[in-house]
Amino acid sequence: VNLAVAVIRNGVSPVCINIDGSTFFKTYRLREQAEAELQQILGKADVDYFCVHIDDAPVVGAAIAALSL
Repeated sequence: VNLAVAVIRNGVSPVCINIDGSTFFKTYRLREQAEAELQQILGKADVDYFCVHIDDAPVVGAAIAALSL
């Protein structure tokens, strides 16, 4: 729900959502449940989105942030 609110308030569509974490990928049916919830909430708001997984995304993001200082 928190993710969906940020996407809806952004007002830009389509939105790319990077999903990271072993809990998300290893917990039984969590991915399907999360995607169903996103579809239900974002579909009502007419927001197009797609989910991706980028390897080592937190490390890459931290490196970009450190280099941009």
